[in-house]
Amino acid sequence: MAPESNHVSLQNATYSLTADAGQLATQARLLTTSLRQTCPNANVLTFVPEDSIDEIADPILQDIKANSTVVTGEIPLPEYPISAKQQALRKAVQQFDTDYYVGLDTDTVILSPPVLESSSAELYASPVFVGTQYWASEYSEADWHRLYDAYDLSPPSATVQTSCDNRTIRPYFNAGVIVTSDKNFPDDWLSITRDTLNAEFLEHDETFFNDQIALALAARNRKTELLTDQQNFPLLGRIHCPDDVQIIHYGKWKNLSRIRNPTIATTLRRYGWESQTLSMTDWSSMALDLISAHSGRVVPYPVRSRLHQAVRTVLPNRLYQGT
Repeated sequence: MAPESNHVSLQNATYSLTADAGQLATQARLLTTSLRQTCPNANVLTFVPEDSIDEIADPILQDIKANSTVVTGEIPLPEYPISAKQQALRKAVQQFDTDYYVGLDTDTVILSPPVLESSSAELYASPVFVGTQYWASEYSEADWHRLYDAYDLSPPSATVQTSCDNRTIRPYFNAGVIVTSDKNFPDDWLSITRDTLNAEFLEHDETFFNDQIALALAARNRKTELLTDQQNFPLLGRIHCPDDVQIIHYGKWKNLSRIRNPTIATTLRRYGWESQTLSMTDWSSMALDLISAHSGRVVPYPVRSRLHQAVRTVLPNRLYQGT
């Protein structure tokens, strides 16, 4: 179906992602395959850290190369590996000249060409999925004001709504799917990430989300609009995946295996994905994600990681595999 006149199809945009050894390579193969099948005319750039490319299994690497332009180099912030995806977006802007650039987390998969609801913004992103993350919660108020002051920005008056727990928060965005028409954005985003990573005035030390902190600050100087839920669908916080989803943000690889929508499962299999048998440990870990997404409790990321580790320790897979 053609987009409405004020809508913008991203079928011919430039997409960027990163790949690395191990699971990230498998995820990148799925993502690049999905992009090539849904957006055959799009430019797709995959950034691979130069120290890792020889560690990627050759059949997987060849598939990624068949579906995208592979670029290697150094991770710009070695102490912050997430900056590899920022480098991917920077390289995409340098290499391709298109109206729109789409930066993707490797744990996403495209089901249909994304369509923007308007062309009036420079930046498009989704609010974070859960409003009880520290940086989305009211407990981060003082830290945000320190950041606004450091960048001579006025605090935003607008608010946004989180998609999983429907909380009203300041404009703080998930960095898993970003669309921009501003070729200066990738450099600014990385520069702010570098600065905030080393900021000594912040009270809360949870550097995993520095890319999202920087994204919120970069958005203050740009006309920003929200992506729809269908364009960055948070599978970890949902039980059902509806037919109209354009981009699934699935988190853990095994989360895809709990999709029961037959249309979407068929599409994933067409991309070469194979469902896995889930153990009780897997189901328990997924249940923990659902509970934490809807609990209303502020659960710091390191604490949530320790809870997942506890689940894996208490419920070892072998107890549920007949051994």
